[in-house]
Amino acid sequence: MTTIVTFATKDVIVMGGDSLGTASRNMVDIVKLFQYFDAETGRLKKDKNDEPLLSNFWDHIYLHREDLPYSHMTHVDKIFKLHKNIGVATAGLISIGDRTLKSIIQELMTEGMYPCEDATKELVNKIQEYYETEYSNLKVKPPIELLVAGWDQNDNRPKIYRVNFPPGDIKSALNGGYGISFGGQYREIARLIHGTDVHNMDLIEGRYKSLLMRFANKLQESKQDIVLPDLDDFCAEYRIFGLENPDNSNSDLWRLNGFDANYSDFSDQNAINCVYWLIELMIRVQEFGNSMPTVGGDIHVAIIDRKDGFRFISEESYNLQGHITPKD
Repeated sequence: MTTIVTFATKDVIVMGGDSLGTASRNMVDIVKLFQYFDAETGRLKKDKNDEPLLSNFWDHIYLHREDLPYSHMTHVDKIFKLHKNIGVATAGLISIGDRTLKSIIQELMTEGMYPCEDATKELVNKIQEYYETEYSNLKVKPPIELLVAGWDQNDNRPKIYRVNFPPGDIKSALNGGYGISFGGQYREIARLIHGTDVHNMDLIEGRYKSLLMRFANKLQESKQDIVLPDLDDFCAEYRIFGLENPDNSNSDLWRLNGFDANYSDFSDQNAINCVYWLIELMIRVQEFGNSMPTVGGDIHVAIIDRKDGFRFISEESYNLQGHITPKD
């Protein structure tokens, strides 16, 4: 995996990513499956209907999987120029069969100006050709994530599109606004920017439902003549992270407080510093964490402005025994 970040201000788009490439496999810790076996006989436990507890692959095995890295490669390119006005950041697979994503992007690369949405569609269609040929027979297909960013001519609004394979859908990351988008591995970045991350949101929602069930049980034990709503339906309608006003479909989603900044007016240098900081945050978290790092290496940063287009801010070069050869 990796961490990729884009930052759109009124003047520039900054793109950044790490350079550590890792390959992962879905693994199941055998210890987690012990609960389905009898400790004395070693045989599978059975339910009240005399059916084996480990009969459902999805519930009992697949949901216990962990995405664990088993190999890595350093100095992997993840930030690319697509056209003069457009850049691409990649996460997930670095190659499809005998073609790298780098070579596919370079095949389409030009020095001209292209409409951002059209260029994104062309890139997705090109990748999809190789992706479907290589992985069409797999039930669980390996992921690719793209952040495609740039400026359209005669348009002062930045364009950032997020693409996930499978299925290859294109979504606007900022809906024509300003701010930070990120992909790959970003749990700590999400906690900083949004106040929490998706995993913690699920934990909070689960805790909320558990406490409501306890409350409902207390009411029923009190033998009061109270008709309780179905808790599953209630929690689905009145989610903690749902609408601020559940009775108004046009109200905003309720969220925790996160990083507070006026993104649109950031100076170019502040935007560069911020992108670097967020990627470095993920690198440091994994350096000191208790799992094998999947984000690391040199940080690469590029900037796109309407006049000069895409250019790297970080040094892009080949290095050997102190001799530096620029890549361009």
